[in-house]
Amino acid sequence: MSQDVDTKKENIRDAFSSSIKTLRGFKETQVSIDTGNEMSAVSEGCHLAAYNFDMYKSSKHSEEALQINLLDEACQYFADWKSGFIYADCQNFARTLMEMPSNHLTPEVFVQEVVNVYESHRLVSK
Repeated sequence: MSQDVDTKKENIRDAFSSSIKTLRGFKETQVSIDTGNEMSAVSEGCHLAAYNFDMYKSSKHSEEALQINLLDEACQYFADWKSGFIYADCQNFARTLMEMPSNHLTPEVFVQEVVNVYESHRLVSK
């Protein structure tokens, strides 16, 4: 039973991820998602697919960030949506650290990046 639920969530993540990648190919800048079941998986798939590491690209070559929103942020699934966003945001932060060249991401810079993220989340949660 548990494996069926995990498979369902993974299929949802994959479907929404593919949709977001397709929309990015059409140069869309904003996407609104309708609410439904498994909003955590939907949010996670969308936000993971929207990730773009362009820290070292010039502004003329970087893509505009894709804005992903719920159509109805007052819905009963907003907490699940936010949870999926948090999971994806953490994964994307790790991806950013991984993509940074080692001559820029020295151990000192790495620690400072982690501390900055920790402090920003600690201040928000108070």
